[in-house]
Amino acid sequence: MGSQKAPFKIEDASSRKWYAGVAGGGMGINYQFVLKVKGAPDFRVDTVWIGKRPFRPQLMPMEEEGYYKLAMSYNKRPENIQDPQSEWRWHETPAEAANPPEFEGSAMLIYRVDGIRKVAVYKKEIQEAEPLNYP
Repeated sequence: MGSQKAPFKIEDASSRKWYAGVAGGGMGINYQFVLKVKGAPDFRVDTVWIGKRPFRPQLMPMEEEGYYKLAMSYNKRPENIQDPQSEWRWHETPAEAANPPEFEGSAMLIYRVDGIRKVAVYKKEIQEAEPLNYP
């Protein structure tokens, strides 16, 4: 599965960790990629792999023509918060895959153009913003 010339360029990729302000509220990471689309192809992004986790992103047009935001989230919450005597078991979404694809970079995008499946690898580092600590 090799990389092909994508109909878009990833202008920016960022992440922001967040922490709930209450015990058992969980934690997570919000990811955002900004894509500049070349022309007006019929494309969609099916999956974004970051590490061993497959994300199902939301693709949303931005105000500036030709730009789109690709948003996805990793969440980690305790499953058994009702029992304070037990050790918390964590529920993670998306879960790590048993056999993730191998790629060299910080993210791999699986997308379709006119119904044809293609792959693009983002080789730059995903920039980390300051964490959010919710009250």
